[in-house]
Amino acid sequence: MNSLNKYPISQIFLLLIYVILYFSSCSDENVLQVSGIIEFKNSGEHTFFIDAENIEADIILISGGGGGAGGTEISTNDEGIYSGAGGGGGASGEVIIDIISLESNKEYKVIVGSMGKGGAINNDGGDGQDSMIFSEINSIVAIAGKGGKSALQTSGGIGGKGFINGENGSDGGLNMNGGTGGTGGINNPNIGSGGNGGKGADTNNLSIATAGDDGKDGYIKIEWIGYK
Repeated sequence: MNSLNKYPISQIFLLLIYVILYFSSCSDENVLQVSGIIEFKNSGEHTFFIDAENIEADIILISGGGGGAGGTEISTNDEGIYSGAGGGGGASGEVIIDIISLESNKEYKVIVGSMGKGGAINNDGGDGQDSMIFSEINSIVAIAGKGGKSALQTSGGIGGKGFINGENGSDGGLNMNGGTGGTGGINNPNIGSGGNGGKGADTNNLSIATAGDDGKDGYIKIEWIGYK
């Protein structure tokens, strides 16, 4: 007679469940949960890899903010002397918050977008640079803020377009104070924000036009969890 016939089927079934649970618990004891935070605060190209399996990551990408445009100088015509107008503020860079899966021990390339330079007097502000994480399947890109536009003599400059648009500069004119620069788009926290526009030259207060302010660099954060 087969020795298994000595035992009821229910006992054999319970024994199998016990064996499965025992070996499952043993294997679980050998799995270690690991985590970490990777931050890139300086603009430019960087790389990283993570020594773990089944990686899930919360990511924050912020691109560079646009520079503010410069204000305009005094102009004249037969009617008199006109104060200059303010330059447009730069836009802030896009902010992306997402959850992604990452491959074990694969080297990833990231770019932290640089800020746009503030425009000189009578000049536009520079555009910021995109921030991105490169992947063979689906790269993630945060779009940079555009620089503000310079004023047209006495008409205030247009604010740059982006995640948060820059404000327009105010007008100058005959027997008027110089125009004020538009405020740059502001992110919260103040990363990737746009630069303020420059002031227009002022005939009433005898002040000169000023250049626009630089935007702010972008940022990338990767907060991950995995298993070893």
